[in-house]
Amino acid sequence: MKILAKLFGSEAKTKIIRLFLFNPEASYTAEDVFSRTTAQVQTVLTALVKLELIKKKSVKREIKNNQKGKSKAKKAKDTVFFLNKKFPYIAILSDLMAEASIKADNILLAKLVPAGKLKLIIASGIFTRQNDARLDLLIAGDDINDTKLARIIKSMETDIGRDLAYSSLTTADFLYRLGLHDRLIRDVIDFPHIVLLDRIGFKARK
Repeated sequence: MKILAKLFGSEAKTKIIRLFLFNPEASYTAEDVFSRTTAQVQTVLTALVKLELIKKKSVKREIKNNQKGKSKAKKAKDTVFFLNKKFPYIAILSDLMAEASIKADNILLAKLVPAGKLKLIIASGIFTRQNDARLDLLIAGDDINDTKLARIIKSMETDIGRDLAYSSLTTADFLYRLGLHDRLIRDVIDFPHIVLLDRIGFKARK
């Protein structure tokens, strides 16, 4: 992230560029961009529109108000921003962003470990450049704090700029499903994946 921030001028710009590159079909208001990146957005969005990496347009939306027991709807205009798919360097930028900031490494492991007594972490999906994979992270362990894990994943999504699909299982449940050749498990381990943590002898069992 620090290298990209230096390259693109700021961490905020890096996050916002990544958000649009990794969600090419999506449209966002400025408030949406802020919510997903926690970055100050207006100056960056203006610069990216001038650069023609993203475009903007006005859209109408309905606002419902409940007054005196009656529901009324009125239309309001919003400006939304979206990726300019004709920008000539999209593929190069996407590869650069992915290579520099989406890694299944010890930093990712360290972020996840506080969620509980983790025994197995397998990274797939976006971490192995499979954007259509079923899961990005498969986690097994005991005494996993689901609230804490969700908070960790949310923080990672903010940094990456894309939602992460993940599943957390107890150690016993994972081993049971592995023995049954469960579809969810097979959809991860039968395709490119990276084992970040293995305290149950998974590699020998699969």
